[in-house]
Order: sequence, then C-alpha cells, then structure tokens
Amino acid sequence: MSTHVRYLFDECLGKPSMEQLRLMVSTESEFAHILDFFDQKTPDNVWIPKIASDGEWIIITSDGGRQSKKGDKLPELCKEYGITHVVLSPKLHQRRAHEKISALSFVWEQITKLELEPPGCRFDLQIKQKKGSSELSFVLVKHE
Repeated sequence: MSTHVRYLFDECLGKPSMEQLRLMVSTESEFAHILDFFDQKTPDNVWIPKIASDGEWIIITSDGGRQSKKGDKLPELCKEYGITHVVLSPKLHQRRAHEKISALSFVWEQITKLELEPPGCRFDLQIKQKKGSSELSFVLVKHE
C-alpha cells in the first residue's frame, strides 16, 4: 500500500479532533484540515479542483451535497475531479466530536484501503444500531 495518500478533513471535524484521531490510528499518513489551506466558507468549486491538482487525497466530510446549489455539490465535484471521499451520515454528523472520532477509528483500516478503489468513489460512514439495543456500530458503505 502506498504512503502517498493524504487525508483531508473538512469542517465536519475540528483540527484538535483530527489530531486526536491521527494519534488513535497511529498512522504515518499525512492528515490535513481544510482550514490549513483555505479560508472558512471557501466554496467547494474553488478548493476541490485545487486539492485535485495537488496529489492524491481522500476527503473526510459530512457534506453529502443535500443542501448545496445544483452543480456545486461536494460529492459531484469529488467524482468529477477523481477524489475519493468518505461522507459521515447526517445522524453521525449530529453526534459529538468524540463519537465521530470513534466511528472513524472503528473503520480506519477500511479507509486506508480506499486508495485501491477507482478515483472519485464515495463511501458513506453510517451508524448501525441493533433493534432494542443501545450498542452502536459503524459501517462504511460504497455509495452507488
């Protein structure tokens, strides 16, 4: 597996939480936050092409494109520019930061293998809860 893949987190996770995740998964891979490169509220159609021209990234986001203007949806832009991305489900996005970190660490081994998928693929990180149980688990599902 190559080590050139980098992980870019958008505002779904703050920088301190991103660093906490990096320590939990003990990876040599580069972790970066969108605010390291762009101002807050920079439109997706501005930063995604720039990221695409800067090597191989996997974006971690909660932007499933539901509230974006037509043609400027993050998942559509990622597909167009060949950037593989993981979208936290709306239910997971509403959770506290430590729960998002737990979810990502739970599936991190799968995330590290996403570089083998065709560029531009979308994967959804979802919460799974057994009926009648308070126990949660998390699943990474390829979005079709």
